[in-house]
Amino acid sequence: MVKLSLRSKILSSAALVMVLATGSFASRSAGRTDAYIRPAAGAAAMGFGGAYSVAPDYLISWYNPAHLASLRQTRASLGGGFRSLGRREGAASLQFRVPPRLGAGISVLYRGDPSIRGLYDGYYEGGTVVREEALERTAFTSITTKFAVGYNFSRALKLGASIGVFYQSLPTTPNDDGEVLNSSVTTIGGFDFAAQYTVTEPWIIALQLKNLGGRVKWHFEDVDWSRPPREEKIVPSFVLASHLTSELAERVFIWNLDLVNYFPDTDGDDLISPEMVIHTGAEWQYSSNFYIRAGIGDIEINSDIYRNSSEFFRAFSPRFSAGFSWDMVNVMEGVRLNYAIATDRIWAGVDQAMDITFIF
Repeated sequence: MVKLSLRSKILSSAALVMVLATGSFASRSAGRTDAYIRPAAGAAAMGFGGAYSVAPDYLISWYNPAHLASLRQTRASLGGGFRSLGRREGAASLQFRVPPRLGAGISVLYRGDPSIRGLYDGYYEGGTVVREEALERTAFTSITTKFAVGYNFSRALKLGASIGVFYQSLPTTPNDDGEVLNSSVTTIGGFDFAAQYTVTEPWIIALQLKNLGGRVKWHFEDVDWSRPPREEKIVPSFVLASHLTSELAERVFIWNLDLVNYFPDTDGDDLISPEMVIHTGAEWQYSSNFYIRAGIGDIEINSDIYRNSSEFFRAFSPRFSAGFSWDMVNVMEGVRLNYAIATDRIWAGVDQAMDITFIF
């Protein structure tokens, strides 16, 4: 009786965990080491269908560092959410003005699964599995931090930049006692550069280059043999976004649109062609301090739309979302509550998020 090779166990465990961690983004990039950062972070962004890259109220370092230059008050936020397949997330941010022309901020995002069950170690004879042994539960953890600064270049133009710190801990190799060893990695890099421009008073656009130069170098934990490290690139993206403020039924109406283009990988082993993802959503002022949101996100556009249209439409599965924002002025001045719910792209459940922002 021979044990399955450690290489097979590493690959099978890692593949399963990455699917669990990123199941809400059912595209060709879902198994990538950076796929977990792609879904919308925070309840407001989720309610907008992920379209939040021009004028975010919080998590500004995450979405648009140039918008930090528009701040007039300090903002702090804290929140979390539950995603399908047992995943969890939490987010926090702090952003403030640095007179006369600067704004600064930090955003922290946790995503992971604290209790992954149902993993097995297999044994085989002659290529046939004859016994499987249950492994102890394990966890997937990621913590991403972005430090950013924004500069008020002129009345209409704001510029900004940020740098990311990425941490991941991934189950990879089981030992003879049924315990799953985790491999972890921390990397500093992935620069964001942003420009925000006020076209007219109600219409603002933003251009961004995100996660430039980001790379993750894995050193896998093994039981009794060494494996060479594997380096993976965080795929950079170009974001063109719009934020339009108008009126509907004599009340404030906001429409957001994000076009996110992920660059092909010149190394030849990741994205083989450009990939665009569209997010769009709207907010309507239902009452003086209550706002309703709805959106459609993760609309993936790639070359399959004309090369293999049947495959494109078979895999076509956007996310639908809804939510609200409540300005709690009657309870406490400067406090805003956000809530959102969204479908999972693989229809395994729903995602929910809630957070609170303090303005002072």
